[in-house]
Amino acid sequence: MKASILLSLLFLVPVLVRAQAVRVGIRAGVNVASADQKSIDQIKRVLSLIGSDVTLKPVTGYHAGVVLNVGGPKFSLQPEFLYSQYGARFDGGANSVELKTNVIEVPILAKYALGNRDTRFFVNAGPFFDYALNGKLTLDFSGRRLIQDVTFDKTSDRIAYGLAGGVGLTRPLGRGNVLLEARYSYSLRSKVPQLGNTNINASLGMLSIGYILPAGR
Repeated sequence: MKASILLSLLFLVPVLVRAQAVRVGIRAGVNVASADQKSIDQIKRVLSLIGSDVTLKPVTGYHAGVVLNVGGPKFSLQPEFLYSQYGARFDGGANSVELKTNVIEVPILAKYALGNRDTRFFVNAGPFFDYALNGKLTLDFSGRRLIQDVTFDKTSDRIAYGLAGGVGLTRPLGRGNVLLEARYSYSLRSKVPQLGNTNINASLGMLSIGYILPAGR
């Protein structure tokens, strides 16, 4: 069901491209990821050794990829194709669990921009879809460390999705524009088979720099 929605949205892109201005670019930056209280409760049930007093700590990573922006100067649609890292750390004193996952991420964002020719500000929002490539699970229990590869027995376990939104600005440079953006995303589904198929609701902050320019000029 979710895969069919993603394919439908992607098939809309060529239609929009024929009717609107097209811009292409790249973006990259740092990720700071964590999870929510619901994820802590699930981790406690699955790993009783971790103890009752569990706190969340952020996990850092990075992202990089390509951007396609289709539309006018104010309203546009922006699909992206990114390689991204995120995860979460659950700290229970002497015991802890840290998850890091590498994914292909496809946000499909509606974007609104305003400003003058020198500086334009924008906001964007929309769904994103992840396809997990691999990951690492690090468990520390009473001074002993166990590191496992995150494996996925089913294709459906690799698929995650959620909502994202960001704010930023662009400034002209050469033929195109430099962009700076801060974005927040929240995963509504992200399964971890090694943790009893626990659903980790990851929250991710992204800080990006990029460059975008008109296509075909």
